[in-house]
Amino acid sequence: MNNQIHEILFSLIRREVCGGEAPAEIAKGLSPEQLSALYSLSDRHDLAHLVASALDACGALPADSEISAKFRKKQMLAVFRHQQMDYELRAICNALEAAKIAFVPLKGAVLRPYYPQAWMRTSCDLDVLIHEEDLPAAVSALVNTLDYKEAERGVHDVSLYSRSGIHIELHYTLQDEAEAEGVAATQSLLD
Repeated sequence: MNNQIHEILFSLIRREVCGGEAPAEIAKGLSPEQLSALYSLSDRHDLAHLVASALDACGALPADSEISAKFRKKQMLAVFRHQQMDYELRAICNALEAAKIAFVPLKGAVLRPYYPQAWMRTSCDLDVLIHEEDLPAAVSALVNTLDYKEAERGVHDVSLYSRSGIHIELHYTLQDEAEAEGVAATQSLLD
């Protein structure tokens, strides 16, 4: 059954993101055991919200079962999480623009509009790239203007948290430590 559940998962995601017909397995109906296994697998990969939407669109999500309630909750949480992230991204952009700091949103913030619905692209943080020399001013702007809390500084970013708990990664380089060491070693060979 495990391979079958994987196939159903991929076909539902493909249908939801790319469009098309309902997978044949769905048309004939899924057993409660299959739905439960599908929920466990999709939840483990943070895809339960997409599967819920696809099942619902196919008419394959039972109206009043416990597993349906779990799927629908994941879908509503994804919509809620998207709204929170969108709000924080706009606040970050406004704060950095007001401080005259150049920035570029990265990853999920940039990819969301390319999904059929923006809430379909979940993420656990907001990533923003700034120039390294702007780091102190950018951190200050987010801490003082938005009341963000600075958590830790890494080799390529600073972690901050909004009052609502959204994690922000303020990147000042796109290289990790190993890449930076490799670039420095290569540069020393060229010097």
